[in-house]
Amino acid sequence: MNNRRPLSDDLTDQGKYQLEHGRPVGHTPGPWVISEHHGSLSQYMIGPDKCAHVGTVTMGDRYGGRPHAEADARLVAAAPELLEVARDYVLLSELHDWEGHVLDTARAAIAKAEGASE
Repeated sequence: MNNRRPLSDDLTDQGKYQLEHGRPVGHTPGPWVISEHHGSLSQYMIGPDKCAHVGTVTMGDRYGGRPHAEADARLVAAAPELLEVARDYVLLSELHDWEGHVLDTARAAIAKAEGASE
């Protein structure tokens, strides 16, 4: 017996709309938290809570640590909020007809996050 729920049960209304219309489903909603997991490979686990995670950052293994691991984990955990700020900045810029490097960078970051660029 298959006890797995369909993907659409776990999606927001926006995610269900995207799935129904053949569009890619957006990221897991934030905020995301960081939890530590210590086993044969110590990792920072990042996700909406301590039980569900969207990614991991390896702290190190028996051969040594990674000096930037904690900072990397904090950056990944901040991604949903940073994406929201970038989108807000682009909208504000369009309202005021602003142009420039910061706007171009924000648009590129949004495209990267949405999978529109490599």
